[in-house]
Amino acid sequence: MKTEEFFTRPHLIEDAQVRIEDSVLKIFRDSRAVRLKGLPPQHVQPVHDWLQNCASTGGMRLDIASAPKGVGIPILRALDSAGLVVEGHGPQHGRSGIAVLSRIEQRVLEQVERMMQSGIADIIDGDHWNERQLIGNAFEYYFITLGAYDAISPALARVSGELQAIMAAFVIEEYRHDRILLRALEVYGYGEHDVADVVPLPYTSAVINELFYLAHVDPLALLACLFVVEGRQQAGEGYLQMLQRNGAPTAYIESHREHDRINNNREHGTISRQCFKHVEYLSEEDEARITQRVLMLHRVASARVGQLYTYYADENNPCPRRVSDLQARPHAGVH
Repeated sequence: MKTEEFFTRPHLIEDAQVRIEDSVLKIFRDSRAVRLKGLPPQHVQPVHDWLQNCASTGGMRLDIASAPKGVGIPILRALDSAGLVVEGHGPQHGRSGIAVLSRIEQRVLEQVERMMQSGIADIIDGDHWNERQLIGNAFEYYFITLGAYDAISPALARVSGELQAIMAAFVIEEYRHDRILLRALEVYGYGEHDVADVVPLPYTSAVINELFYLAHVDPLALLACLFVVEGRQQAGEGYLQMLQRNGAPTAYIESHREHDRINNNREHGTISRQCFKHVEYLSEEDEARITQRVLMLHRVASARVGQLYTYYADENNPCPRRVSDLQARPHAGVH
């Protein structure tokens, strides 16, 4: 889904600033920033004035129709990619699905920024993953992909109309993606028999269990959570670069690259947006409940990465975590 197809009342996020630096227009807030280097010189000042006018009237609403010709939509897309746009809302009590989801996206980005300051960035972007950790990562990624797919199916029976059609297409497109990721394990000599004998780490299981729970009791929250599971469009490139820096085998990387390419081509990073575009109204109570559940899932998913890295770094821990080994050694595992 294109950015301009999602937003109907795009606004710059609160406290965003617009500035010209070295003849380049910059829009930013804290660590989020866009530098419009491709903007023709003759458009820099008019676009600056347009954005400043948006900021000073109508609560920072981006009036695309009044933008200099040909630049409004590209700028909106750039701002959205950087997390600098949020959907505004009308005078009604409560908000549209678009407005609620865009606010949730902002809350998740704020949570990411706080987590990056806590040291998880050193794990995600680091260059010190060893072979055990890459093997463990392949197993845990496999379980997440398979578990997320299985969790979505029950929600199909609890939604209808456009939402059901979108989700049915998504389920079909996601079918057997776990098989793609199994190739990463085959690089290290593991196959289906091994997967059947391995138990995921607790935080991996927690993510899967939460998705199953939401599918049965709160399908709207599940749909909102999917962008956390799928990641934003093109977000997988950083992950692939991390694998390359850490010397992962080519076939290992290519299995993940193929999975990422399929998700990008089919716009799975926008699946939550595609769904919430068809939700006309949500109460304040709905928004609070869904927001809480998305943020919780994001915290658990982030903790999963830290646990994966720490557990498989310890050579005293089994790798992989075979059920047969745990039965033979009842005290082995994560404590």
